Amino acid sequence: MNTQEYLQKVDSQLTDINTYHPILTDDTLQVKRKADELVHSLYNSKLITYKQRRYLMNFKAKTPIFLWYTEGIQKRCSFKTNRQSD
Repeated sequence: MNTQEYLQKVDSQLTDINTYHPILTDDTLQVKRKADELVHSLYNSKLITYKQRRYLMNFKAKTPIFLWYTEGIQKRCSFKTNRQSD
């Protein structure tokens, strides 16, 4: 697949509103905070060890950014999938 073909596929997928939508507000920190609370609760309930707790909580959450070019214009945006996780 050449670069032009790749960029066309990327643009086609990211502009498909049935699959993805741009993130208007960044909720990354709120999601990280909630995940940390759940992990801490598991630790307090003695369902995981301190080492597991530290492993699950020791990272900096970052909003995924996708950078691509279309029609000579650089686009930079964060996307979320519209698919429901199982």
